[in-house]
Parts: sequence; C-alpha cells; structure tokens
Amino acid sequence: MDYIICIPTYDRVDMLGDKTLRFLNDCSISRNKIFIYVIEEEFDIYKTKYNEYNIIIGLKGKLEQTNFILEDKKGCNIVFIDDDVDYLLDTNGIYKDIDKLIIKGFSECNKHNTKLWGIHPCDNPYFLKESEVVSTTIKFIVGCFYGVINDNLLTDKMTWVHSQGDDLARSLHYYSIYKKVIRFNNIGIKTKYNTNKGGFQSIYSKEQRKIEQETRCKELELLYPKYCKRYYRKDGSCNLRFHLYK
Repeated sequence: MDYIICIPTYDRVDMLGDKTLRFLNDCSISRNKIFIYVIEEEFDIYKTKYNEYNIIIGLKGKLEQTNFILEDKKGCNIVFIDDDVDYLLDTNGIYKDIDKLIIKGFSECNKHNTKLWGIHPCDNPYFLKESEVVSTTIKFIVGCFYGVINDNLLTDKMTWVHSQGDDLARSLHYYSIYKKVIRFNNIGIKTKYNTNKGGFQSIYSKEQRKIEQETRCKELELLYPKYCKRYYRKDGSCNLRFHLYK
C-alpha cells in the first residue's frame, strides 16, 4: 500500500534531524516517502541541512500548514508526524516496525470504512495493555502521529479558527462523519507535548494557548455533545473526555 509521510516543521532545523528523522531512519523508512514542509523564510536552512529529503514551502501556522499539505497531496494516504518525536513504543520497548503499522492503519480504515487512524497518546507501557488492541469507537487520535486517507477535502480539511486543540477537533470531526476512527491502543509515542523549543506553538504564549484550548473545548462540547465532555486539569487547563453520551 502506498503512503507518504508529511512533517510540518518550524524553527526546529536541528531538532528535526535529532528526533523525528533519526527515528524514521532507524525504522528504515525510505527518504523518498518523507516530505518536510517549512515556511518560506526557513527553506534555505532546511534545504541545506536536509538536501536529500523533499523540502516543500508551505504556510506558517499549525492548522494552516496542515491544510496546505492536504491540498498539496490530494488523493494520497498521508501519515502526519511532528518534528520532535523521539520514538514509538509498545509494552516491549521501542517499536520500530513503522512500515507495518502504517500499512495496517490504512488497511483497517478501508476495512471499517473510515479515514482516520492513530495511536495511543502516552508513553507509559502500563496504559498500552488495553484488551482492545485495535479500536473503532470514539477515541482521541493524537496529532503528533496519525494517518489520513486524503481523498475528500470537504471532510479532510479543518476549518477551525485556531490551531490549538486541532487533534481533538479532528478526532470528533471524523468520528461524526464515519462513526469510526481507528486507534492502535498498544502503540504509544515518546515526545514532549508543547515543551520543546521552537515549533508552531512558540508563535503563541503559554497563556494564549491555554485560553485558546479552553475556547476550543467549549466549542467542541457544544458541537459534539454526544461524544465529549469538558473537564479541567489540576493546572487549570481544559481538555475533553471522549465517550458515547446519551
């Protein structure tokens, strides 16, 4: 099964190579499959450092760049990966059979007539022991590693005003359309959410991201009341719990 890997990156020219690209190389992923999307001002520095990769000029902003990629790669099976991913893991340690995982992800989508698949958002092996290894019910599909069958921009493109909480919105959006999303609950990911230097989140302050996250959660709770409920963490930040509510 054909697929491509798209990596949106911003202000992380060294980290990209030290983390995501190193991991993909360790997993023997062909560089021909990898497309790195940058903003115009950073093209030269990325192209100089990674001239053996496909470097494409896109747009500034997480949501803007994602939608640009969807437009640029119409009709493709796309795996989106963040630029600061250390590795994937299962209960046995680092998981390197990425090609097999990706092929199975898109195969499961075709089998269940849906178009979004992903993995568990945590890096704790304890939580990767769920009895349901592959689920199709409403689940959070984390935005740092996921696959999309990109054959219908009317459903694939995200139209939200803010990029904060885009993976929450994406998970609910696809589930509301197809009534299924695929998640491999036995595969997790090691990365530092919103803490590594650079990245599109650096465009906004921590307080701005917190406010936008709460705004997004409120909007999504109103839009999808049967699928999610809002809650607050100890630090005051807002998030959603996914469930089939009556």
